Amino acid sequence: MRGIITGVLFFLGSTAWAQVQTDSLAKSRIPYIVQFYARVSPDVRPYAPYIFQSLGDSTLNLKRRRSSEVLIRMPVEQLEFVRIRRKGKIGRGILLGMLGGIATGAIWGQALGDDRKGGLLSLTADTKSTVLGTVCIIPGAIIGAILGSSSKKIVLNKSVETYQAQRETLRQYVQRANTIE
Repeated sequence: MRGIITGVLFFLGSTAWAQVQTDSLAKSRIPYIVQFYARVSPDVRPYAPYIFQSLGDSTLNLKRRRSSEVLIRMPVEQLEFVRIRRKGKIGRGILLGMLGGIATGAIWGQALGDDRKGGLLSLTADTKSTVLGTVCIIPGAIIGAILGSSSKKIVLNKSVETYQAQRETLRQYVQRANTIE
């Protein structure tokens, strides 16, 4: 039983790790999703997902996530803040949290050891590992989702001077035309 559990955990861990591991080329293709808060025209929705196309001297050039032809020029004087997160980060957080929950439960079950024979509920260490590994999946997924939902907030305060100071920070999130979905 211990060998089966170890084999299943190894298989799940290796396949999940293969999904998470990316080389630098593939990682550069994952666009950053931009959400902003501004007082703007009705056709531009705050908190809608956009992608940075380029940075102007006093404007941000944004592209809607799904359509490649729509380019929106956003004056910095209208922006209060910009919130940036990596696409797919929450899903990876949930996946890694679930794997962490399985591993924690399996280790915890093995650490508790076998119960004495003849008790009302006497379980072996392998059974405890299986049960606790299964139970710890949900808290692990919740913790992974919380940690994966983090984003970076850049405050601009409707100021061109603040934008100029934060421009190098924003530049790393600009997507090139060939890397956008």
